[in-house]
Amino acid sequence: MYEALFQRKGLSLERLHSLVLLSERGSLIKAANGDMGLQSRYSHYLRELSAFVGTPLTKKDGRSIRLTAAGEELANLARAQFRSLLEFQGRAVQAAQKVAIGAGDSVLQWLLIPAIGMIRRPGKSRAVRIENLRTNDLVRRLQEQRLDFAIMRKNAVPEGLKCADICVVRHVIVVPRRIAPRRMGLKAALLGCPHVTVAGDGELVKKLRTLAQDLGGTFQPEIVCDSIGQCLAAVKTGSYAAVLPTQVIEGAVELDCEVVDEEGLADLNRPIVLAWSPRNLESLGEQIERFRSELLSALIDVAKPR
Repeated sequence: MYEALFQRKGLSLERLHSLVLLSERGSLIKAANGDMGLQSRYSHYLRELSAFVGTPLTKKDGRSIRLTAAGEELANLARAQFRSLLEFQGRAVQAAQKVAIGAGDSVLQWLLIPAIGMIRRPGKSRAVRIENLRTNDLVRRLQEQRLDFAIMRKNAVPEGLKCADICVVRHVIVVPRRIAPRRMGLKAALLGCPHVTVAGDGELVKKLRTLAQDLGGTFQPEIVCDSIGQCLAAVKTGSYAAVLPTQVIEGAVELDCEVVDEEGLADLNRPIVLAWSPRNLESLGEQIERFRSELLSALIDVAKPR
């Protein structure tokens, strides 16, 4: 059945690995970590692999080399096979199952890590790698099968990936008493206070700008942070307001703040899901499917309002 694979030269794990490295790092020099000799070897491997397949796997893009559609397809197949081999090797020596999960920083802290702790069982350990990534990177790594699962916005999940609902993240405006001595309405809280916000995929900031325009003003945060945790630290100084997820507020140390939660903020609500590549899970077998089911149940439980 597989004899045709061995009738021609040019196929090997090393050659497939060079293809995967080019796919993931974007250039041969990065794939070779700057080693010119290794870069030359990878280039030779890719030519041999193209000859074996019978179609070009790479193409010129200016001074760089990129994968063709066929090259990307083969790289995805190779990644799946590499992962399956690693899983088999781990089972054979009874090593801990390895799982890679990605999400944004705030979701990692208030949702994912507590859920992982909830499903841990004595004598049944897993080697879980957690990655703090932005939405576009989460999607790409799922598609490339470099992540097993990701927690992200539902409307960011593209065709070809599957997902299951976890919860809806609601947002409120948190204004320290120092700059809000009396109760504030939505307009005053959003437009009349110095704000700190989080960088990222930009959807939240875009919606805040639209809301500000509808209220007759402009949303111009004074500080842009890398994480929700940094935004929370700025709020604790008493000098900045912030639009934050309710789950972050509930899990934070008591804040002396005015919390503005009005209907006008409803458009900021974001359904979040657990997403995965069905091709990846199919290649890994029943263990990863059981883990997905346990993790999803735990995520839903952690996300429930207390």
